[in-house]
Amino acid sequence: LGTPGYMSPEQALGRTVDHRTDIWSLGVVMFEMLVGHLPFSGKDDAAMLQSILTKSPRSLEHLKAPLEVELRKIIEKTLAKNPRHRYQSMAEVLADLILLLERKPDNSPREAQSGDDVRTSIVVLPFKDVSPEHDQEYFCDGLTEELINSLSRIKELKVVSRTSAFQFKGREADIREIGSILNV
Repeated sequence: LGTPGYMSPEQALGRTVDHRTDIWSLGVVMFEMLVGHLPFSGKDDAAMLQSILTKSPRSLEHLKAPLEVELRKIIEKTLAKNPRHRYQSMAEVLADLILLLERKPDNSPREAQSGDDVRTSIVVLPFKDVSPEHDQEYFCDGLTEELINSLSRIKELKVVSRTSAFQFKGREADIREIGSILNV
């Protein structure tokens, strides 16, 4: 079924899910990557699901830089409780992320003097095909590759290669373990 902290409201209620559930889960992952914790909390699985169903995500209001505000809007839209209010396709999410990258200011932080690679590191793990017919694997792989390629254009970001990321395709592994293995 899934990990409670990443479940969409409709999934938590046992309703029919579609690609918008994946959009929700992507929003949870982006939220977690940005601030280091999940958007909802609970002392156990039941409390976590109750939080997802009844509470608003934790606030991202502290993010004030222009790019952060735009990213916050994208994340908030992915986490809309009603699937009709979320992005209706991953292509829409990707389009907004690409627009955000294109608006990136030119005043990038200066590079470290020591020559060490101190960039933030991330991995884009392969998306799981949860479509009813399980016939969207090609789309899921393509979306993963497109995100890797787009994020790789950010000079300040070190993105794990497709080959390294795809070694975890179809595997159930703890995200912290994956991070440790890939040094992100």
